[in-house]
Amino acid sequence: REREREKEQATQIPLRAHKLIRCPELIFVRPNFDAYRQASAQVRAILAEYDPGLRAASLDEFSLDLTATLQQAAARCPHGTSDDLSCCYPPPPPPTARDIKSAFFLPCEVIDGTPFTLAERVVQQMRRRIQAATQLTASAGIAPTRACAKTLSDRNKPNGQCYLSPHPTAVRAFIHSLPVRKIGGIGKVTETLLKAIGVETCCELYHKRVIVHQLFSEISFDFFMRRCLGVQTEHSESHVRKSISTERTFHELSKPEDLRQKCKQLCASLAEDVAAKGLEGKCLTLKLKTVFFEVLSRAESLPMHVSSSDELYRFSLGLLNRELKQVIFGFLLLREQTCDVDRSLSLSLL
Repeated sequence: REREREKEQATQIPLRAHKLIRCPELIFVRPNFDAYRQASAQVRAILAEYDPGLRAASLDEFSLDLTATLQQAAARCPHGTSDDLSCCYPPPPPPTARDIKSAFFLPCEVIDGTPFTLAERVVQQMRRRIQAATQLTASAGIAPTRACAKTLSDRNKPNGQCYLSPHPTAVRAFIHSLPVRKIGGIGKVTETLLKAIGVETCCELYHKRVIVHQLFSEISFDFFMRRCLGVQTEHSESHVRKSISTERTFHELSKPEDLRQKCKQLCASLAEDVAAKGLEGKCLTLKLKTVFFEVLSRAESLPMHVSSSDELYRFSLGLLNRELKQVIFGFLLLREQTCDVDRSLSLSLL
């Protein structure tokens, strides 16, 4: 992986092309997702002690609200007795010479705050427990909003943490210093549009809000301003999932029968997910990606709601047959609008 970084390999290019063209000494390590899931479950169990309602964005990314934990810790020692916070969550010891030489040691970074606040001590304890239980390092961002915390978590990887003061001035200064691409939800297309009007940072996005308001929808504008001002957008508990997807990436395939078989496998996987959620869908989307990263997409409104593997395959097969040409595919995504499949062939159900 270090060799890949040195050569600045683009992740969108197939690894086999890297090996043949730019990095012949590249070694492939077969993934072990059972081990990943087991370690993720261990990490989640530890973090759930601090926030039972934690959110998991993936196997290795979690978001926690530590407000209740910090309030409980403060209530235990209001007068600074021997059982005070420094006893429960002591400051981390100074690094040893061995730590400093270690590639995994990174100091705690503080942005406009006092080192080793209670929140930092709690997170430090969290990370130590994770490493002791799984032998894995963890990085963390500590901030008054989830969006800021996520951005800060990248600061001191692979084994550090970064703290942002909750003072509004500190939060706004930090956000305004960020490139717009650091805002979750702003991709390449939106970044290009913003650059066209001279907006590259969140500060510029805020100061040119009048122009931005004219060019983007009300929803997009509201999203931009909330991010620029550091306003937390809470997850709605009443949110209803509108689609389910599953995807698979595989070696290039060109034979129609191979692609149909792959589609059938995805339909079976999608049907399991749909059944587990107790959902049905009526809009089916099929997406294919070629080895040249050209994306082909087909969607169809179905005559009735479907959920079974056979029904999904029957309708997705019709979509697939329309797209099958003399092209080598490397990605299949199948989605049903309420059901989704992604990765080289993708099926989506709404």
